[in-house]
Amino acid sequence: MNKSIIILTLLIPFAFIGLQSYENGPTDNVGNRTGSNGLKSGCSSCHGNKNAATIVNIEFLDQGNVVHSYIPGSTYDVKLTAVNTHARPAFGFQITGGSANPSNTLYGTFDNSEVANTSLKLSKQLVEHSNPLDGEIIGDTSHFSRTFKWIAPVKGSGDLRFYAAVNAVNHNGDNDNNDNWNLGTSEIITENSGSAGTASSGENLNLYIFPNPASDKLHIQLPQPESKEYTIRVINMRGQEAIRSVARNTRSIYILDIHTLLAGYYIIMVESNQQTYSSGLIKV
Repeated sequence: MNKSIIILTLLIPFAFIGLQSYENGPTDNVGNRTGSNGLKSGCSSCHGNKNAATIVNIEFLDQGNVVHSYIPGSTYDVKLTAVNTHARPAFGFQITGGSANPSNTLYGTFDNSEVANTSLKLSKQLVEHSNPLDGEIIGDTSHFSRTFKWIAPVKGSGDLRFYAAVNAVNHNGDNDNNDNWNLGTSEIITENSGSAGTASSGENLNLYIFPNPASDKLHIQLPQPESKEYTIRVINMRGQEAIRSVARNTRSIYILDIHTLLAGYYIIMVESNQQTYSSGLIKV
């Protein structure tokens, strides 16, 4: 009996270390879980099944504007955002740049020097948490957002996409099924053969909306007051159009009714005079 007690005593610290280790990032233990390699199992080995309560969004930005192409060797911002409808207080994540269709190849390098409690892995081609990151609780939801610098790969790398796994956790110190993880991807980012510093064609310009987060009415500052018609679209994280509205001969502020939208992250797009303006919206 004494021997059994000694063995159990020795095993308990190792089990505790195993449960706690992913708080400092999973890559060294389980590798890339973002789905860029085609694996969809994400955080399931410790945190149960994928949970739609966490909604993941990735935006690719050039000087604050959403763009859909990259110039090899240029530096961009990659913004990772997540909303959890169960108000989990903390988040863990991985994000990487991969090919448009999942493969084992990663592209570009990240710079996390301005983002605390994160670390670079896999030759700086993947970023993850190094400590649990606090979310912001708003009503019955929690919100997480971090932005990283990303240096585009060499010419000929082709079309790319960003992949992320985000885990909204209850912060009880255990890996358990009460945490809510999900996967997300960006839109396809096409390679632009133009020279650095040239604006990408088809880019989206900044749009001002308020309040944000919003639950009922959204105020949209129309970017070209002289325009006589605007098409306003609300896009969900599956790329589906949730709301479409046309504003004609309106004032500079347009009020959009969004009370029917489910809680989560959306893209607001306003089109006018062959220009497209966009902004992210958190619906609560």
